[in-house]
Amino acid sequence: AHGLFLGLEQHHKLGGSLARMDISWNCLGQGRTPGKGGMEALAKVLKASSPLLHLDLSYNSLKEEDCAAMGEGLRDNHTLVGLHLVGNAAAVDSDGFVIPSMVKSADDQGMGARPIAPSSEMLAQSDTPMPPRLVSGEELRTLRASARRLLAGSLSEEEIATHVQEILEELSLDEGGQDEVQTATLLLIEAKACTEDRLVEAWESAILKVRAKEWERRRAERLAMDRDRSFLEARTSCWICESWQSVEISHIGPATGVWLFTSMDNYDKATPLTKDGDKWSCIRMLPPEQVCLILQVDNKLSLIDGMESALLKDPQMVRLRQKEGLDESSEAALSLTEVSVLYLGCKHRKKTPSGAGISPGRVQRAVVVNDPEDPSGFLVRPRITETEFKAKKLKPAWCFEKSIFAAWRFESAKTYGACFGNDWQHAKVAKFLKDHTDQSSASKVLNSFYGKFIRLYRRCSASSTDSGSTPGVSMNACAELLSSAKVIDDQYCRLADIDTMFIAARVREKGADKRPFAVKAGDTLLRYQFLEFLLRAAIARYQKTKEAETPSEALEMLFKALEPVMSPVVADLSNFLSELHCEECDDILRANEQMLTVVYRMNSGRMCKPGEERLMCCREFEAVLYGGEVFSDSFPTRDITYAFAMGMQLYADELYSLEFCQMTFLEFIHGLAAVAFLKREPGPLAERLGKMVATLAAWVKA
Repeated sequence: AHGLFLGLEQHHKLGGSLARMDISWNCLGQGRTPGKGGMEALAKVLKASSPLLHLDLSYNSLKEEDCAAMGEGLRDNHTLVGLHLVGNAAAVDSDGFVIPSMVKSADDQGMGARPIAPSSEMLAQSDTPMPPRLVSGEELRTLRASARRLLAGSLSEEEIATHVQEILEELSLDEGGQDEVQTATLLLIEAKACTEDRLVEAWESAILKVRAKEWERRRAERLAMDRDRSFLEARTSCWICESWQSVEISHIGPATGVWLFTSMDNYDKATPLTKDGDKWSCIRMLPPEQVCLILQVDNKLSLIDGMESALLKDPQMVRLRQKEGLDESSEAALSLTEVSVLYLGCKHRKKTPSGAGISPGRVQRAVVVNDPEDPSGFLVRPRITETEFKAKKLKPAWCFEKSIFAAWRFESAKTYGACFGNDWQHAKVAKFLKDHTDQSSASKVLNSFYGKFIRLYRRCSASSTDSGSTPGVSMNACAELLSSAKVIDDQYCRLADIDTMFIAARVREKGADKRPFAVKAGDTLLRYQFLEFLLRAAIARYQKTKEAETPSEALEMLFKALEPVMSPVVADLSNFLSELHCEECDDILRANEQMLTVVYRMNSGRMCKPGEERLMCCREFEAVLYGGEVFSDSFPTRDITYAFAMGMQLYADELYSLEFCQMTFLEFIHGLAAVAFLKREPGPLAERLGKMVATLAAWVKA
């Protein structure tokens, strides 16, 4: 069993679509089979909301702990709609949860477990009709008194028939039963062997014969309807096999709290209704038969508007629920005498007279259909039940430290300092700044603006290169940047001067460090070279024209001129992270983590050398986006490199290591979220991210 369910888990991770599974009568809980280990593996599959719709585990002798382990996975599952557990130490309740058949109460105190006794409701739901009813003592007394009156006088056949008819109507026999009794009476009278004892005996025999025929007829109908299934298999609470239907129960009006009780649970369990304006509602799966319902509205019991009502033969006690903000009731429980009645799939509905109780009618099988909005799936609504609230702890408040984003490394002054230190030591500042004081002051200004500088560098780099190139800033991007900031003049910072400064910044200084770079920049400026280029441009534009006295003042004037260009780019990252790092996006990514992991692993490492960690380069990230068909007018292909850059964390070393241009899984999900962010469509980021993840899931399954 353990190997089977591990295989099922792998099948689901790889995008499998197994919907129905029948492994009944396999003794998974006996012999050397590790039942609990197998059920724990199955629980992982169910918890991940696998495509399984129907699962039959009947007659596998699974123990209580095995079934409890599987039940853990069902708490968060909203896709499995049919489950059979007959022949195991558990049952499925009306909410679809697994209930082990052995429980310990607080009074057991180590005395062992005790089985749950079958309730009257469970017996009432038996598919086998009750045996034919015997003639009761009251009925025998009625028959004997009638026999005495009949034998007391000399009556004609018509008078005898009329008298017998009155007796039979009192006993509520149908026409067939009446004919049987009248025939037996006339035969005795004609044979002149009619005594009180013989007449009563004949009547009793005829009545039993009639009731036996009726019982056989009902039994044959029920067996035909249930396809000769056994008593245990006939009612399993399987939503598919028993044709259960989803029903919305609602209440309109002011209230602090509203709960739903049903006859399926003997009015013991309460389903809380959720509030939307003045409307309270919940979704329940109900069987295709007559179900009795009652609402608790605050501290009172209330019928459901628009439904028929009926009086209960025997009043029921309903324990009132409490919640914060609701005044405590003076009574812990109320007596229930009248209920709302819902008919699902009932062919006949008998109007119940006052005090006569509920008439169940004949059950007509309903039709189970697939979800019209998703032809490959089954329509299921998530359920919020009292069973679930008791089984689960209250969900803790969301916090970043426990989210899928927890390992994200935010940029800080310390990070900027490490990056700037690496860049400054490779920049050829000493070649054009001879004074150490000027070098030191320029270093301080650049360090203070480094956070904005890095955003500007990544934006210019993304517009300069494609997915197959090393990140870097092109000559055209440099010229366009300074031109848009109105830095270019006609003296020392002309377009020709920009070309010269670009070439000078690209030259690598020959020094003691002869290590080769891990990157091949081509005709673009790496990060430290772009830093040197901006310093050269500031000196040429502002110091040489006497607008600034020192290089540090020139740098401050340059960054002030670049502010309109830098501000939107800086805001992009800040807004993106604040919108992404929230509970809604975390829930979406957690729910699809396995699928996204498969996508990441299948599209990573093609550019890595043997033995290296398999990371995702920009070209592989582009392949994922093409596979998911995420491109549109709001997100063209030219924005791929910018989304990739927004998903990457900041690394100090961008010369001797390729980490800065290869994504980890955490950076991959940030890159996907950046695509959704850059689409800039209406609605929250979580909604756009959810749609994009859904398209990726469809691509993986295809």
